[in-house]
Amino acid sequence: ILIFVLGALSFVIATTCGVLFVKFFNLFLKGDNKINPLIGNAGVSAVPDSARVSQVVGLEYDKTNYLLMHAMGPNVAGVIGSAVAAGIFRYLAELPLLVFRVTRRVRVFKRAVSFRRPPVFVWV
Repeated sequence: ILIFVLGALSFVIATTCGVLFVKFFNLFLKGDNKINPLIGNAGVSAVPDSARVSQVVGLEYDKTNYLLMHAMGPNVAGVIGSAVAAGIFRYLAELPLLVFRVTRRVRVFKRAVSFRRPPVFVWV
């Protein structure tokens, strides 16, 4: 249940932040260049459901509002961003293990080199 609650909470936070970011971005745009804030909620990596939600909510307010293809752009960008973040987190999680392996190999190599005896040649 905790996993479900945390997942739902992350979707709520991502959707809210996406809409608020687009509204903040619209403060700096002029006239007809403003972006529909519904596009902001499509940045979640739930393909294609969040884009469909943007389309349905947009059609409720304006029957000529077709947002599906415009919402798929941030939707796919959310997927790519999630994959990149997962790769970075995995690398950072394995970094201490990699450092330990490298330093251990160096110590073992130094020990092996320092304890070598010179070869003994026997003349027969």
